Amino acid sequence: MAVQAQQVYIPMVLNLWVNGTKVKATVVEVERGTTLRSSDFHVSSHLFPLLGSKKKACENLLQYGQHEETLSIIRDIGELVYTSIFEHLGLEHLFTGGGYRVSVHAQGQARALPIELAHHDRFVFEANIVSLRGRNDPPAARLSIERVLIIADPAARYRWAQREGMLLYDFFRSTGLSVMLISRPLQREKILELFTAADIVHFCGHVAAHNSRTGWDIGTGLFSGSDIVQLGRSPALVFSNGCGNTLPLGFTFLSLGVRNCISTRWQIPDSDLCSFILAFYECLFRVGDIGLAFHCSMKGRYEHGDTLPLVFALQGESGTRYEKSNI
Repeated sequence: MAVQAQQVYIPMVLNLWVNGTKVKATVVEVERGTTLRSSDFHVSSHLFPLLGSKKKACENLLQYGQHEETLSIIRDIGELVYTSIFEHLGLEHLFTGGGYRVSVHAQGQARALPIELAHHDRFVFEANIVSLRGRNDPPAARLSIERVLIIADPAARYRWAQREGMLLYDFFRSTGLSVMLISRPLQREKILELFTAADIVHFCGHVAAHNSRTGWDIGTGLFSGSDIVQLGRSPALVFSNGCGNTLPLGFTFLSLGVRNCISTRWQIPDSDLCSFILAFYECLFRVGDIGLAFHCSMKGRYEHGDTLPLVFALQGESGTRYEKSNI
């Protein structure tokens, strides 16, 4: 997979707030100086119900492995977002040329908009690096990675999640990193201890919601962001390959000090995602830049006809650089 590591991506910040039909948007673009544009407009009252019904249709099709039909609906979703949002913002150049590092700060109902899937001849992610920002993401930094924790199907539900965990264990071991693989039920106190000691945490398994609390099913209950609120140390990267919407969990992790999260936007079946996930980690340790690694692995799998990776989103500062520890 070719990686254009030398390309310079132009910074852009898109602040987007949606409440009902009312939208407030600000675009900050840095190219030969800084430009700022603000827009206030309205979207149709049918937008979010329609997006919700199309999302549900995608989830149902994915359960039966109908990926071509799923992609068709995803394109419809992208067109809805494009005509409802992007046409008002003067951002045609994201689609016709690209080459931007787009940081989206979404508030209110805007967090439910799959901005990275906006589609006008091509998706935003095809030619741009896109990340979803938390409230106060720290500036880009260079992080040294030494310890990896893999939590693979602790609730014993999914065959592919267990295989994913084993393949990642072999991969990280081959890079010389210290890696721990857990695939059994865990008490919350134990997973908390392991979670905060790791630099990268990769979870693959069941995600559930209970009393408005979304978390990983660890076999003995749920593990969520509220479980680490008292601790001062957090992993640099949390990759959450769950069967449902883990974006809220990702935003919670960001607010608690995690630098980046990769989360699922919609419900997906127990499937083989190893090609996408291994491509991401391989690229991450080759180029360092997490935004570029996510962009290249997502685009690469999409060009091979792989639909499932389109439900993932990168959260946090996309310019963060990761490197293996020399220790």
